[in-house]
Amino acid sequence: MKTKLWSVVLIVICTLWQSAAAGGRILAQQSPRPESQKNAKPRPVPADEELQKRIREQQVTRILTVLRTTADNAKHWTDATAASKVQAQISDVIWDTDAEVARLYLIRAWETAGKVEISKRERSAFRNQSPRTEARREVILVARKRAPDLSNKWLQQMAEESEQDPRERGTFDDRTPRSTLLLQMALQIVDQDPEAAAALVIDSLQDGISFGFQQVLIRIQEKKVELSQNVFRAALSRLKTAGMLDPNELLILFAYLYTPGRVIAANTDGNTGRVQIAVGRDRPQIAAAAQLNPALALEFLQLAANLLISAPPPATTANPSLAARTQLSAINTLMVPISERLPDLAVALRTRAQQISTDAQLNTAPQSAPPKTPASRPGETSTSYAERRVDLLEEAARNENFTIGRDIAYAKAALATTVQNYSRGWDLAGKIEDRTLQENLKNWLTYRATLHFVRVDNLDRAYELAAKNNDPIQRAASLVAGAQQLIKIKDTTRASQWLVEARSLVRKVDPDETSVHVSFGIVSAFGKFDRVSAFEVFSEAVRQMGKTTIGSVDEDRAPLLKRFSGFESLADFTYGTEGFSLRAAVSAFGPEQFEDVLGIVNRITPAELHGLAIIELSRKYLKATEKI
Repeated sequence: MKTKLWSVVLIVICTLWQSAAAGGRILAQQSPRPESQKNAKPRPVPADEELQKRIREQQVTRILTVLRTTADNAKHWTDATAASKVQAQISDVIWDTDAEVARLYLIRAWETAGKVEISKRERSAFRNQSPRTEARREVILVARKRAPDLSNKWLQQMAEESEQDPRERGTFDDRTPRSTLLLQMALQIVDQDPEAAAALVIDSLQDGISFGFQQVLIRIQEKKVELSQNVFRAALSRLKTAGMLDPNELLILFAYLYTPGRVIAANTDGNTGRVQIAVGRDRPQIAAAAQLNPALALEFLQLAANLLISAPPPATTANPSLAARTQLSAINTLMVPISERLPDLAVALRTRAQQISTDAQLNTAPQSAPPKTPASRPGETSTSYAERRVDLLEEAARNENFTIGRDIAYAKAALATTVQNYSRGWDLAGKIEDRTLQENLKNWLTYRATLHFVRVDNLDRAYELAAKNNDPIQRAASLVAGAQQLIKIKDTTRASQWLVEARSLVRKVDPDETSVHVSFGIVSAFGKFDRVSAFEVFSEAVRQMGKTTIGSVDEDRAPLLKRFSGFESLADFTYGTEGFSLRAAVSAFGPEQFEDVLGIVNRITPAELHGLAIIELSRKYLKATEKI
């Protein structure tokens, strides 16, 4: 079937090429036009317009056939996540042309997403991610736009599954997989449609106030302050009518009002010196809602105090100590603003705290700091604390008697340095006797620092640091990120120089998955101003793909490129970077380059990535065709 299809396609291409070539020869044989007509734009005659229309119709028919073939083949893929995403996106692309078939593909996408395996490894006590929920999100995003009846049906199915799920939630997990999906969808569309995102967040409140609620609310406030306050009031209404499921609901709302981007969770282990805090990757660029609307904050404080005062006694619950600890945590966190604005309720809260303190069974003995971790000092900055911690780790490394242990200790000290203090990290790494570990660690610290300076727009310093990196791919990725910033400030001359240098570096190494993604980054950056170079690098990138094993996950961030192992998880400093995916590379080209790019795309393996590339390329061409 596939062979026959492409035979037809090749016949169509050859026919069109021969027609165009014949037309070119005819034009070449015509006598020269007068000088006055040379610069005049020829007006298409009706026959030419009809020919162009037939060519576009044939092209659209061909594209739709390729998309349907890709969707049919996806059911045989081993990666259910990629398959469901491709099926859903193809459904979206062809919906206006053939809604019946598109609906069938959408239903298949949901069924495929249900086959995504859930990890059997031990669940985190803090935050858990479900690949099945993420796959379903992609499907419901399309269903919400194209078939709301299916969207509602599937969300109800998820709600029923949540009721049967016996697994315990992590401290910062959302209430249910359904609420996670709704909040993730809201995050995905909030920039384009804040009102739709707000509606999804409000829908998530049916399951309670989730940890992810604050993150979306902050993003909505960045777009429309009044809309975010309406969503917050919906959460208050939920508490008034349904009651408080868990004191953590109050802490989530408190964080949005007073400490946006930082949520304190209720302490559940009985150690009064322990605090569980979740901090967002990016500092929110908003004013605290309590400052913008003191009346709204007052309404929340009054409701929260009353809910805590009237909460069921811990002794009546299944786990009295846990219930008492969570209530005490919330009371202690809210006490300061409640004392300032509602002194009478503050007195009642203190009484409540005294009543339940026995049930909490708290451990009031002072807790010692973990090994090689200094105790914090009152009023100390995070930078000062980090420096003291590095001092302690360096001292421990000096006192280590064995070479291997000493190398590991110096590596831990170097990794503990802040990104701004990269030079100290270099010095510490230089004391490692294992040359491979020493060089890999120095390069990693340099890569981290380079991306930092790109992020803060100090591009001269970033380029200077990148030159010190002996890892070609790390250096190339740094240059791509810097070129992206140069393009934004319209310095395409320097951006081109950086990208040419990055391309040269990639060519020097044996292909692997990370080098391919860096090449995609070069393509997407070049595509902003030089599509000829972008096409050349794209062709090279696809040849690289054929020489190595590539996973089906199309990550858009810059590769982390950590060339060492055996240490605790490190900060993901590539967060916020973008443009390093196959999708970004394909989207760099215009619809007029469809045939050339398709020829390259058809050489892509694995099938999952080929499908994603076909969709991106086809979507762009079809959108351009609609405007003609």
